[in-house]
Amino acid sequence: MLEKEAGKKWCPMARVSGCGLGTWYSNRDSKPNRSRLYCLGSECACWVDDGDNKDGQREGSCGLARYLRGRGA
Repeated sequence: MLEKEAGKKWCPMARVSGCGLGTWYSNRDSKPNRSRLYCLGSECACWVDDGDNKDGQREGSCGLARYLRGRGA
């Protein structure tokens, strides 16, 4: 998939935390700005770069997802 398409996909590895008296961590954010929970594309250590497609756009995918699919998950 194109890297810009990946940026619209939710990342299960993303985490947000709350500060204050009780600290919490979650992979969902109830606040309107959820951009930090989406795929980072080539900025992520799990991103597998497949190179440029015929239109010269960068393609790739989540290496973690590839690994899990290969294991039958």
